[in-house]
Amino acid sequence: MYFPNGVIRPMPRTKILLLLIMMISSLSAVGERQSGNPDPLPLISSVSVASPDLLLPEGTTFTWHENGQEIHADDRLKNANFKEMIDSGIENTLVSSGYKFVDPKEGAKYQIAYTAALEKDLTDRDILSRFGLLPGYPAIHSEQTRFERGSLIIYLVDPSHRTVVWRSATQSAVDFKADNESRKQRITRIIHEMLETLPRSR
Repeated sequence: MYFPNGVIRPMPRTKILLLLIMMISSLSAVGERQSGNPDPLPLISSVSVASPDLLLPEGTTFTWHENGQEIHADDRLKNANFKEMIDSGIENTLVSSGYKFVDPKEGAKYQIAYTAALEKDLTDRDILSRFGLLPGYPAIHSEQTRFERGSLIIYLVDPSHRTVVWRSATQSAVDFKADNESRKQRITRIIHEMLETLPRSR
């Protein structure tokens, strides 16, 4: 299990194998079409897991974890401000869902963190070892230069126990030819779907 402060707690191999089987069997995949492109983009695969006793009532407070925003840069995407896109997507989605996003000094109930990277920087093995779950997105052919598989993992930390109580991972094809507005819209939609899996108390 990975913690945002940099501590890695390796999982036993038998547990990793069990999680792999469970996650692949419970994938959600959605096909998309890019505006102006008649060919569908590759599938989006996502999976989420939560602590059994986690329930979030309306008004629950969130803030950023101090070391929890990890983005692996790539020269092919140097004109895209992914940190701003992801940060605003997470904050706006939580607020619109009835939660509160506060300054870290206010002592929020939960801290939120994420990791975003292309496949060359974050492999399936890395994701499974660090986060204990795997979306199972299919490999993109090496001759396909327009797309590369990208991963976004968002996770929720309970600072009082220093444990990860919820995590969600999504993999999809990153389009190097997409404009930034299209990227922002797509990232916002993906984040919304990921955060919808947070367990709510009714």
